[in-house]
Amino acid sequence: PVRLGVNLGPVRLVDDLNGKENVLGDGINVAQRVMSFCEPGELLVSRSFYEVACRLATDYVNLFVLKGAHLDKHSRTHEVYTIVPDARALLRRAENEWLQRTPAPRRPVMPARAAAKPAAPARQPAASASNEPAHIFDAGSNLIVSGNTRASVEKALAGLGPVRLISPASQVGDRWVATCEHPEIAVSACKVEALGYTRIVTGPTREAVIAKVEELIDRGAVLVGNVESAGEVWTAVCELSDAAR
Repeated sequence: PVRLGVNLGPVRLVDDLNGKENVLGDGINVAQRVMSFCEPGELLVSRSFYEVACRLATDYVNLFVLKGAHLDKHSRTHEVYTIVPDARALLRRAENEWLQRTPAPRRPVMPARAAAKPAAPARQPAASASNEPAHIFDAGSNLIVSGNTRASVEKALAGLGPVRLISPASQVGDRWVATCEHPEIAVSACKVEALGYTRIVTGPTREAVIAKVEELIDRGAVLVGNVESAGEVWTAVCELSDAAR
């Protein structure tokens, strides 16, 4: 009765409250939420994973079926996709069709002492594809930017304004992908004040404070009360659990 949730998003390695290395971030948090929507023996993927995977190869669209939107315990909506029952057969068929459309180049017989032929240059995107603007996907407290070229991704990032870059543009298959902080959920703008075993979290928005509280919960803290507004500042109070102490 295994349940599997897949998500694409940023993570980072940190030392938790016990001094042990741990993985934190929206990438793994959302994967856990997606997993919680599964039935036993089911695999679900998030929208961010679906969007990027389908742009790596158009045939991959046929592998997913939208299951709908689900609310997690923080009233955050997640669109999840399930995998079609015959996904393996469809994937093999798509790969075979791709191989048939792309015949292997003929390799001439070279003399034993002939110099090796230089490697072919990397395939460049078509002119129309290179001019296509990058796409921006909401991954919760972060945004994922995906485009055909590095320039299109960097242009989209610049259009978001002064956002914190989490991972710079890097190539994934035929696409370029970057991750930045969500401008409306600026977790980096939150402050955490330590008072003994108490942690007081303040931030400019409720969403940012909730995201920061989730990080503390993952590190062994417990939320006390509700996230409340005090003027233009949102506040939450956490207590370290006995295990974290």
